[in-house]
Amino acid sequence: MINPNLFSKSFLYLHRIVKISLASTISWEIARQIGSKHPFFAPLAAILCLQVTVEESIQKSYQRILGIIAGVLLAEAASRFMSVNSWSIGLLIFISLTIAKLFKFDENIFSQVGVSALMVMTVGTGNNNYGFDRIIETIIGAITAIIINMFILPPDYTKEASQSLHQAASDLAEHVRDISKFVYEGRDDHAKSDLKSKTTKLYNDLDQATERITKALHALHFSPLIRKRRKQLIKYQQLLHRLQQVYIHLLEVQRIILEWKQAGGMREASAQEWGDRYSKLAEGIEDWKDAEFSEYFIRDLVENMDNNRFADLTNDEFRFALQEETFQLLEDLISTDNVSNPNEG
Repeated sequence: MINPNLFSKSFLYLHRIVKISLASTISWEIARQIGSKHPFFAPLAAILCLQVTVEESIQKSYQRILGIIAGVLLAEAASRFMSVNSWSIGLLIFISLTIAKLFKFDENIFSQVGVSALMVMTVGTGNNNYGFDRIIETIIGAITAIIINMFILPPDYTKEASQSLHQAASDLAEHVRDISKFVYEGRDDHAKSDLKSKTTKLYNDLDQATERITKALHALHFSPLIRKRRKQLIKYQQLLHRLQQVYIHLLEVQRIILEWKQAGGMREASAQEWGDRYSKLAEGIEDWKDAEFSEYFIRDLVENMDNNRFADLTNDEFRFALQEETFQLLEDLISTDNVSNPNEG
């Protein structure tokens, strides 16, 4: 059976290959049409500057152009005082990289300064236009790469962001279910250790979902054709934040339950009651996800669970703490912060 994730990644790679090939072709032709004697620098820049997102392409282009300009200027100045030999090359590279370091250039600019200075000093010797051509062709290639990436198959990770959000909700529901099972059954050290390890895994899953949604938002920068997705992705980000808030409350819930059980004060009736509550919450979160995070659905769930908030309140400190933490969890779950259905708009 074909792995859909593998197919999706292959399709994204194909997108980039097509765009790089197209940018290389167009930039070469533009450089040739303006009379360049070294048009190969244009497609070279296009290949190196066309990154996964438009924002990254702009950043890479800026770094490359700045590095080449600095390298060309240094080499042109050095060529007036030095002939080409091993010592002059070494001295030029030393001076170029030292200046780049003093100006705290990015690592990509740092290396580009040295490469450009070397090329102009050696290959460009006797050709007064070589350095200028290299700058112009790099600009042509970089701009072509940016435009191609902006308007031809612009990177869109909205689907991956949606999948990450749904997976995060499923993972959270599964963890609530694990807490419910622990309340019902867990008494030994192995059960405690297993619950704690699953807590760590859930944290990593939520963190990964955050990275994917952030990546999807970054991909929209300077991408006018898919700018309409921004509102949808912001809603995903806000929904994920609510799941993260629930996770924080679950950490405290888990701590209270572990201490309560450790103290030996959780009787069978209490275990049954709290196990049922968290089992119901787990099912509710799963159903909420399946309902595309409908606010009406989650509000009904919370209202049904909260009807008996203080019904069993006693002076038992564990029961009181668990009751309060669960209440705060439910409050955060319906704290919309102006979030509506992600599929609206």
